[in-house]
Amino acid sequence: MSSINIFKGFVKKNPYKLKGRSTSYSKDEISPLFTPGEEWEIKEEQDIQPPYSSNVIFFNNKTGEYLYYVNEPILSDALRNFIKSVKEKIIEDINSNPNDEDRKIEIIRKEIDDFAIKEEINLSGIERERVFYYVYRDFQWLIVHFLMVPGFRQH
Repeated sequence: MSSINIFKGFVKKNPYKLKGRSTSYSKDEISPLFTPGEEWEIKEEQDIQPPYSSNVIFFNNKTGEYLYYVNEPILSDALRNFIKSVKEKIIEDINSNPNDEDRKIEIIRKEIDDFAIKEEINLSGIERERVFYYVYRDFQWLIVHFLMVPGFRQH
């Protein structure tokens, strides 16, 4: 199994628009925009994975400072713990289907739903989308990090 192929599988499609599971929630509902204070204004905002995340550059006219911020969904401690548990279960299934992007998305969404039912956790639609974003994002990061480890070579 080639780690390069696993990486390509994660980055070639927009997971939020697959399998008819696109969200009907607005960007403001899923990721309310952080603002550092009244003296700061938004100079630029660029979507990373709409409607979940964006890069925002703020400017403070009084101090002349810039602030770069990655805006992502806000999570409660309960959702953080939920995400951790789901990721532990998913890793086995993802590894068995490294090149099938649609299958990876299906596995992640199914495991989120199954775990919520098993643990009797009632997730709202917005919470479910936030969990999906973080689980999917973290699997992308693991693959990129693995490929960048010094001394890693593909055989």
